Amino acid sequence: MYFEKPEYQIDCYSKDDIFVLRSFYTKRIEADFLTQYLIEFKVQLMEESKKNGLLRFVRESYIEKLALEAMRELVYIFNCIFKYSIEVDKKLANKVNNDQEFILTCGEFRDYKKPIFAIQKEIDLFHRDSNETLRARGFKRMVYENQELKGMDLKGSSFYNCKFLGSTIIESSLSDCIFDNCIFIDSRIQDTSIHGATFLQCEFKNTIFERVTAQSSDEFDLYKYAEILQSTLENTSFLDCGLEHFYMDESIV
Repeated sequence: MYFEKPEYQIDCYSKDDIFVLRSFYTKRIEADFLTQYLIEFKVQLMEESKKNGLLRFVRESYIEKLALEAMRELVYIFNCIFKYSIEVDKKLANKVNNDQEFILTCGEFRDYKKPIFAIQKEIDLFHRDSNETLRARGFKRMVYENQELKGMDLKGSSFYNCKFLGSTIIESSLSDCIFDNCIFIDSRIQDTSIHGATFLQCEFKNTIFERVTAQSSDEFDLYKYAEILQSTLENTSFLDCGLEHFYMDESIV
């Protein structure tokens, strides 16, 4: 819309140039379908206003403002859906070295961009720089024993073959997290959001989910259902949890 017609623009930045918006590669893709209904709405609004003698109250600039506001919400919702439908080359992770990072963001032109995919360096949850984000991180074969993960924003992070033994995750965000082949024994997940999280082939034993939410309070922040898939649950409890947005397949309970 910035260029007076709907387009997607792909920009590629180096780590040092992203803050000054200096792209080393740019490509635009036409997206006329985005404004088809806005144009139809504008025509109908003008016709009805003229028919009812209200045309003097309907200003062109105001209609354009309404269109831009509608587009902003449409782009934001599209970002939320896009993060689940995008197919990222699985070989990409192997092409990114351990000391490199790759982040894919999507949003309105020259405005806030929402991360929808990321490969970042491994980080120690308990020994790190306070300025380092915990979002979209990768954790492999980590063992958290008798530890408390409190107030951690781990949104979009992935845990592979990790163990949570006698540990507590409390007042944290696990939204869009992936737990693949992880073990939870004598552990607790409490007062934590798990919007869009996936627990795949995990083992839960003597574990408690307490006041865990799987639905966002923001109507424009869309998530898929939180899922427990192909997992085993032994003596596992869900206490005061909102499970209407929680999906569980034929896991062994």
